[in-house]
Amino acid sequence: MWTLILRIESKGCASCVATALTHLFKIKGVSGVKVRGREILVLLNDKNLVDNVLNNPSLREYYVIKEWSIVEGNILDNQLRFTLQLNTRV
Repeated sequence: MWTLILRIESKGCASCVATALTHLFKIKGVSGVKVRGREILVLLNDKNLVDNVLNNPSLREYYVIKEWSIVEGNILDNQLRFTLQLNTRV
C-alpha cells in the first residue's frame, strides 16, 4: 500500500476541494480517499498508479494539483488524538 498526498485547488470554487473525492474514487487502483486539512490522502494499491491519479482527465478538468508526495504505507487511519484533563484542585 502507498499513500499519495495531494494539495489541490479547485478551478472554480475555492472551498470545493472535498468534491474531488468523487473523482478520485473512480480511478482504478484507488482503494481509499480522505480529506485531512488542506491535503487529500489517496490510498493506492501500487506505487506505479501515481501517474493515473495525477493525469486523470476528470480530476484535471476541475482541479489544479499544487503539490504531491507519496509515502509507503496506509496513513489514512493515522489520527491525532486529544484528551481533556481536568484539574480538580480548588
